[in-house]
Amino acid sequence: MEAALRSKAFDDARRFMRNAAAHGGVAAHTAKSFLVRGDRHGRRVDIEVQSGMAFG
Repeated sequence: MEAALRSKAFDDARRFMRNAAAHGGVAAHTAKSFLVRGDRHGRRVDIEVQSGMAFG
């Protein structure tokens, strides 16, 4: 059920990763949150890059 609620946020996160890969990736200390629209509980999908490069 949680995954179904977050499906649009997961889609947005996938799009972020694909776009990052197409442009050489993202460097460390990148944080991006994708909110679950219409959710009163503040659920979200987070991507964090804490060191190095990702999606490149």
